[in-house]
Amino acid sequence: MQTNEQFLHAIVEDPDNDLPRLVYADWLDEQGDPRGEFIRVQCELAKLDEFDPDRIPLEERQDTLLKKHKTKWSKDLKVAAIRVFEFRRGFVEAVTLNVKNHLQNAEALLDTVPTIRKVKVNALKAVVPEFITSKWLERIDSLNLAGNKLGLRRMRTLLESPHFTEIRELDLTSNNILAGGFQAFVDSGKFPKLTKLICNNSEAAEPSKLSKIGCGPLWKQLESVELAEHAWEDDAIQTLAESWPVCGWKHLNLSFNAFAERGFQALLENGHLTSLESLSLKRCYRLPDSAIAMLANADALGTLRSLDIRGCNYIEDGLNAVLNSQSLVELRKLYISSALFPEFYLPIVAHSTGLPNLETLYLSINPIQSSDLASLRQPNRLQQLKTLVILAGTMDDDVLAELRELLPDVKIFIYSPY
Repeated sequence: MQTNEQFLHAIVEDPDNDLPRLVYADWLDEQGDPRGEFIRVQCELAKLDEFDPDRIPLEERQDTLLKKHKTKWSKDLKVAAIRVFEFRRGFVEAVTLNVKNHLQNAEALLDTVPTIRKVKVNALKAVVPEFITSKWLERIDSLNLAGNKLGLRRMRTLLESPHFTEIRELDLTSNNILAGGFQAFVDSGKFPKLTKLICNNSEAAEPSKLSKIGCGPLWKQLESVELAEHAWEDDAIQTLAESWPVCGWKHLNLSFNAFAERGFQALLENGHLTSLESLSLKRCYRLPDSAIAMLANADALGTLRSLDIRGCNYIEDGLNAVLNSQSLVELRKLYISSALFPEFYLPIVAHSTGLPNLETLYLSINPIQSSDLASLRQPNRLQQLKTLVILAGTMDDDVLAELRELLPDVKIFIYSPY
C-alpha cells in the first residue's frame, strides 16, 4: 500500500504530469480527505483559459476549500515564515521568500515542501554574497528577482553563483542593472537551461547599448522574452532589430514601449517575428493604423496564435486590416480595443471575414446597449467563436441576456475593471 510520501515523490519526480496528482487525489478520497477534491479542481482550472466562464464554479469551489483548509495545507511553510504563496494543481508551487531574514531556512523549506518550483525573492540587496552560495537554487526552475533594485555592482556579484543551472524562467524586472549589468548577465553563461526571460521596467539597456548586448549567446536558447515598459522609441527598436541575432523566439512581449511604424517594420524585415506563436504590443500607443495593417498583411506572422494590440493607436483601418487578415491564418486568440462607440465597433467585428481559426476574441469596448447589438441579429462572425471576452465597464443584465441569446454557442465572459 502506497504512503503519502510515495505519492508525493511521484509528483515531484514528474511535476508537469497531472496523472500522479490525480492518482493521489483518488487515494485521498478513499481516506475521506478533502485535499483530493482540491487537487482535481485545481488540475481542471489549470487547463482552462484565464477568461473561460467555466472557471467560475471551479474557482468558487477552490476558494471554499481553501477558506476551510488553507492553514492546515500550508503549515509546513512556517519553517521559513512564508506568508505569500500559491497553490497550483493542488500543491504549493510558488512562494515569496524574504532572504534577508530567512535565507538560512530556504533549504529546510524545500525539504519540507518539495513541490515548490518557483521562488520570488525579496530583500536581496543585503545578502547577495550569502545568496549566491545557496545550493537550493539548483532545486527550483523559476527565480523571480523583480523589484530588488540590485544595481550594476550587485548584479555582477550575483552572477558569480554556480547554482543557476536548473533555472528555466528568470525575472529581472525593476532592478536598475543598466546596460552593464544586462551585458554581464547575457555573457555570463550561468543559465544554461533558461528559456524565459522577463526584464521589464529595468533600465536594462539604453538604446545606444542595444547593439552590443544583443550579441550574447543567451538569446538563441530563449523561447519567451519580455522587454516591456522600457519606453523604447523607433531608434532603440531598430537597433535591436538590426543588431541582435535572429532567434527562434516563440513568445515576445514589447508592451508599453513607444516605437511606431519604423520600429515595427525593422522587427518584421529583420526576421525577429517569423517564429512567434504569441506577440504582445499592448499599449504601444504610437503604433498607427499603417503599422497594424503591415502586421495584418505580413506572411512572416503566419505562425502567430495569440496577438494583443490593445491600446495601440489604430482606429477603423487598422481594426479592419486585422479582422480581415488572410495572413494570420493560425491566430487563435486576439486582444483588441477601440475608441469607437459600440454601434460602429461591433459591426466591424461582426462582418469581418479573416482569421479563419480564431477561437477567442477579447474586446475592450465602451458599455454596450441593446441598440448596439443590431449587427449580431443576423449571421455574424462572432457566432464562430468559442469564447468572447468583453471588457465593457458595466453591462445591464438584460443586454447580457440578449447577447447570450444571439450567440448561444459562444462562451461569454464579461470582465469589468470596476
